[in-house]
Amino acid sequence: MFLAELDALGLERVPSIAHGLRLLDDLTDSKLRATFFMWLHGEDLSAYHERQTRAARRKEIKAVIGIDILLDQVPTPKSAVDIESIFCEDRILLDRPEWIEQYPALYYAGEGLPGLEAP
Repeated sequence: MFLAELDALGLERVPSIAHGLRLLDDLTDSKLRATFFMWLHGEDLSAYHERQTRAARRKEIKAVIGIDILLDQVPTPKSAVDIESIFCEDRILLDRPEWIEQYPALYYAGEGLPGLEAP
């Protein structure tokens, strides 16, 4: 279930910054390179280009390297979520609750285990 949710995020479609810099080498036009470089660093392209210019460069960049600079997410150098704080030892749940030793019938009710029906 958890893996299906991660897969739904589509994180593999977001290029890393290192991959983005390699893609930059595929752009030979200096204007396209500059536009992609600004996008790669999270700049607001509307501050630099008119709508028509952005649309034309978007089309050319997408044709050359396959990234849509107006729709695709800009890669981030660091995760916005601190993964270490989520998967730390303190947050790991026990495989079963502590009270199971005293009340096993309540815990295993509905699990199909013989002789352990809830009262």
